[in-house]
Amino acid sequence: MQFDGEAPPLGRSVSIRSPFGSIAVRGTHFFAGPSAGVFGIFVFRGSVRVTAAGRQVDVTEGKGTNIERVGSRPTSPTTWGAERIRLALASVEGLSRRRGRAGIS
Repeated sequence: MQFDGEAPPLGRSVSIRSPFGSIAVRGTHFFAGPSAGVFGIFVFRGSVRVTAAGRQVDVTEGKGTNIERVGSRPTSPTTWGAERIRLALASVEGLSRRRGRAGIS
């Protein structure tokens, strides 16, 4: 999945839940999905808060976190290499074209 959106209006929030954990959106562009053998979340712009297995991490622009499997805690955010980012985007690129929408894929 790739999300690209504005910050929600004051008093409202956007949260995405998956079996791996939840992602609180804070006006951002991010990737979430299979990456390098784990569930990865990478932030292109803005920030997200990832919560899983009782741990929260704030992921900021240019950083990513990993969740090894359902029930695992997110890792401390780190910088992803260009190749990992390219492969992550390639994994969802065709979805947004087929759906004919920008933003959420």
